Amino acid sequence: VRYVHIPIGRFNQTIQNTTTHLSSYIMLFYSFFKSLIGKEITVELKNDVEIKGTLHSVDQYLNIKLTDIEVVDEGKHPHLMCVRNCFIRGSVVRYVHIPKEHADIEILQDSSRIEARQSN
Repeated sequence: VRYVHIPIGRFNQTIQNTTTHLSSYIMLFYSFFKSLIGKEITVELKNDVEIKGTLHSVDQYLNIKLTDIEVVDEGKHPHLMCVRNCFIRGSVVRYVHIPKEHADIEILQDSSRIEARQSN
């Protein structure tokens, strides 16, 4: 399966350095992730843990709740093997990997261009 990588960690760092249109950018990603509820995604954390599961919910802080999870590298993280559901704070997310068939990147790119034009 091909994945689209959304660099949330870099996004969070970028928006923390500017207050212009901050809520618009957050809402852009929030709306995008809301459209993925019920789909399988992989969340890569800043501590290098990768968790695959079904997106159950996301909030305006980009906190993510996954159900039916599995850790990608169980050998490194055996203590997580018995966990089935988890809540992930948005500030600890590095990337969100989305299967290509579930990602409508054109809408995200168009929205990003519109936001960029409005901030100039």
